[in-house]
Amino acid sequence: MLEGKVVLYPTTLVSHMVPMVQLAKLFIKHGISVEIAVINSPTMPTSMTNFISKVSSTNPEISCNLLPPLPPPPKPFPNPYLTMLHTTQSNSTLLHSYLQSQSKSGSIAALVVDYFCVDALDVAASLDIPAYIFFSSGANVLAVFLRIPELVPTWDKNDLGKNPVVIPGIPMLHVSDLPIRILQFDTEEHKLLMDIYRRMSKAKGILINTFESLEYGAVKTLKDWLSLSTPLTPPAYCIGPLVTAADNKQIANHPCLRWLDSQRKENVVLLAFGSVGNFSIEQLQEIAFGIEKSGQKFIWVVRNPETNSPDGKPYNPLAEPDLDALLPEGFMNRTKEQGIVMKSWAPQVEILNHEAVGGFVNHCGWSSILEAITNGVPIICWPLFAEQKMNRFLLVEEMKIGVKLKGCDEGFVSRDELAEKVRWLMESEGGKELRNNVHAHRINGLKALTEGGSSETALFKFLENLKLQNS
Repeated sequence: MLEGKVVLYPTTLVSHMVPMVQLAKLFIKHGISVEIAVINSPTMPTSMTNFISKVSSTNPEISCNLLPPLPPPPKPFPNPYLTMLHTTQSNSTLLHSYLQSQSKSGSIAALVVDYFCVDALDVAASLDIPAYIFFSSGANVLAVFLRIPELVPTWDKNDLGKNPVVIPGIPMLHVSDLPIRILQFDTEEHKLLMDIYRRMSKAKGILINTFESLEYGAVKTLKDWLSLSTPLTPPAYCIGPLVTAADNKQIANHPCLRWLDSQRKENVVLLAFGSVGNFSIEQLQEIAFGIEKSGQKFIWVVRNPETNSPDGKPYNPLAEPDLDALLPEGFMNRTKEQGIVMKSWAPQVEILNHEAVGGFVNHCGWSSILEAITNGVPIICWPLFAEQKMNRFLLVEEMKIGVKLKGCDEGFVSRDELAEKVRWLMESEGGKELRNNVHAHRINGLKALTEGGSSETALFKFLENLKLQNS
């Protein structure tokens, strides 16, 4: 039994907080005491605040401790991404005081931080607390991020198309697949990201939300880097898939699940784009025409658009969308037998878990990918930002469980393209092959988490390493 508690330290992004809560549950399952130290920033998104409240109210075994409030920045940062990066940097002193006070009341066995929070590694070192990184994306993306700082200086900045991302053991990506901020070389965001990627190797180890068979080549590469005389990475532990479990009993009366009960097996496609994915009004209307034209049964989660309303005022992304105003005239009436449009949110895991669902149009966020895999649902890939183009490449070219949509890289997917790909996925032999592939990955993912499985074994190796660090 591990003596002392593990403190988890997430960033202010809901998409990173969700899997960290699943990590907390995994630790608790194995008898490890857990606390989550939450950054208390005036710029924290409301979605994050709401999620933390939900976690605290529904998981009494997880202690979410809000750190002392950060002062507001002297001036607003130009974008939310830069705000998040500066917030994690600015919180180091408050984290130090918190960890110091917690150490007095009981031993801290480890600090596990989100990879955006690398400044916390120095805080932990100053207090002699072993510090690990939790990487909520996959092993391929981690390997690329660890090597990108070495590759960028070798690139021809005037012709990026000539620069494939060549890393032995990793599928050869195109530079255009990388997160856009990596390619904005003279920006503050680029410099901060390069610093984050360089410093990740200072951790005692990296916990990855994946399982070995899903990304076998990348996992082998990470092991090879560790075995070098001068290791390129700390030990990596693939402990996934960590996903939110479906709870159909709790929300069994949700209208969308009752509707799914009346549908044939693998006959419905879900369209959902994460907690921050939204589109222009023009694209929303094109999606509507496309899904209607496909003739397939659907559930579509619609968020307010990223553009201004007709009166010139910006839409509130957290407010309920006015579907009659946003979608084509008559669409809701014409498709009332074909599908369901949901405002802002849907019980995604429960929907994917339903046997009636056979396809998923999605932004390729890693959490959504793992949810699709663990429920055996193939993906029509519509990446929007961050590492999602990298994930698309893996889904389509390596895992063979996804299909590419034309137009999304250029910023607009036509109704004809969407209709064609939805029909292909749901009706063709090619779509059936993807479905068979994802079912195979699903079985492997479940095996990885069972006794003797690769993820269970990796977790025990991590715990042994942690005991050595504390001995």
